[in-house]
Amino acid sequence: MWIAGKWVEVESGRRYPVFNPATAEEIAQLLLGDKNEVDKAVAADSKTFPVWSAKPQSELSQIAMKIVGRLRVALRGPE
Repeated sequence: MWIAGKWVEVESGRRYPVFNPATAEEIAQLLLGDKNEVDKAVAADSKTFPVWSAKPQSELSQIAMKIVGRLRVALRGPE
């Protein structure tokens, strides 16, 4: 999970399988966080909220679009 600007392993170690509906092949696993991860994420957000909430909407939109672009590339995988 991405918490406080870094990847962290969930303490529970639990994962949820994701299957391709056409082939029933397992294609990924999602980490299942619990209260510990929620507490960490809320604590991290509490520290950064004042900075992010002061940014203009136009800047937040640009950041969101960069994230979307990177996710599209990551999900496309190697070509």
